[in-house]
Amino acid sequence: MARSTQPSFGTGKLMRAALYAVLILFAVYYLLPLFVMLVNSVKTLDEIRGGNMMSLPEVFTIEPC
Repeated sequence: MARSTQPSFGTGKLMRAALYAVLILFAVYYLLPLFVMLVNSVKTLDEIRGGNMMSLPEVFTIEPC
């Protein structure tokens, strides 16, 4: 009779968690330019020129520059 060689219960969960962690990292990396674009579209020009493009706006505005 043939025995199946399945990984132990804990190893499968660990591999699945590692896979999800890697997929989440790739998704964040892929979506980061969209985040920067959206955040900077509601900042004033002075805030953008300040250099910290990743921070949330101090003053929310949709006025053109």
